[in-house]
Amino acid sequence: MAAPHVAALAGLAYVLKSDITPHEVETLMKSYARSFVAGCNQCDAGLAGAGMADAELFLANLGVVVPPPVEPDPVPEAPFAFTATADNANVTLTWFDSSWATHYELEIQKKNRKRWAGYSSVTTDIAQGVGEFGHVPGDGTFRYRLRAVNDTGASDWVESDTVSVSSSGGDSGGGGDVKCHPKRGCPQ
Repeated sequence: MAAPHVAALAGLAYVLKSDITPHEVETLMKSYARSFVAGCNQCDAGLAGAGMADAELFLANLGVVVPPPVEPDPVPEAPFAFTATADNANVTLTWFDSSWATHYELEIQKKNRKRWAGYSSVTTDIAQGVGEFGHVPGDGTFRYRLRAVNDTGASDWVESDTVSVSSSGGDSGGGGDVKCHPKRGCPQ
């Protein structure tokens, strides 16, 4: 297993310091090798070489600054105080932003004949910092769910209370029995 480790270390040296020579790589590797562990019968310095490659010492003496690894943001916390309020045909959704979220995903579920249909996507791209979203789902009884997302992952879903929508009191049209498709969602 020594050969792949030494080869990778040499390759890293060429990436970090493009003007380094093969002789410089060999000299650095031998100069900063650790001694073999005590009690190793097959680790005769005459047969096995200069010792064990020590990547940390090698890189520290390479003469380049290696930046520390960047830790990814943690998975965002779930949004909280998520509410849905209906005003005739319009539903206003509000929540408090989550730590580490870059955007939010919103889904809707409709109640049909005393049964809840599956959730379908409303949008997958509500920007962080908005905290409010308007939706016109059509007539019926609905509930929404929301989660915070970033490059690391997604929070748990949070559900709103049930909200009933009726366009008969407003001028938004819609009307009728709106059916939500499991994959395409509800008509907008």
